[in-house]
Amino acid sequence: MRLGSILIGGMIGAMATVYLSQKRPGAIAWAANTMNSACSSAMKGAISRWAVWSANSAKSSQEHKRQFDAGSAAKDKSIKAETSADDWRKLETLINGDPEVKRETDKIKAESSAVNH
Repeated sequence: MRLGSILIGGMIGAMATVYLSQKRPGAIAWAANTMNSACSSAMKGAISRWAVWSANSAKSSQEHKRQFDAGSAAKDKSIKAETSADDWRKLETLINGDPEVKRETDKIKAESSAVNH
């Protein structure tokens, strides 16, 4: 498409909207409501198709995970544990480095322990 035809089409659409809104004020609201309903229906359909695809993908992913051998799973678990411990150490260093953050953290801990879980 050429730029001129896009511009002319936009101008014709704008003029038609102005004309229609003057002749029938409710027509614009009706058109907007109809468009909203159509878009809503399309979105619901897309979400339901995505949910089905996601569920099927999760099933195949679970089957794939079962195929791993115990050795690689144990190795992966130990690497994650080391990384997690290192992350906690870094977080503790950051908290202890700033007195204001330390006070806030202690306050949150105190409030959390006071609440019955």
